[in-house]
Amino acid sequence: MIIVYISLGIAVTALVIAVVIGNKARKGIQGAIKEMSSSMEPVQADLNKISEQSNQLSANQQKIQEDFNRKSKDIKTSIKTAKEIPGLYKELFDTDKFQYNTNL
Repeated sequence: MIIVYISLGIAVTALVIAVVIGNKARKGIQGAIKEMSSSMEPVQADLNKISEQSNQLSANQQKIQEDFNRKSKDIKTSIKTAKEIPGLYKELFDTDKFQYNTNL
């Protein structure tokens, strides 16, 4: 019977030691987690700032693209109009159609 009590005592002692070691390990892990989370806060803030800047750049890029398209369309319209001008002057000053107003 003594052997049972000794075995039970060793098992309880081992269990207590395991609980104490586990508790110390848990506290150490919690400290490391807190340290990592506090070091990640500035990184997360930087990521948020980069994301915000990326969104702003995308909006600016869209505005620039719209402006470029509008100006490109305006230039094409101006070129088309400039190409039509010689024909209009030719029509205007064509000798068959050009009449002098002699009643001045």
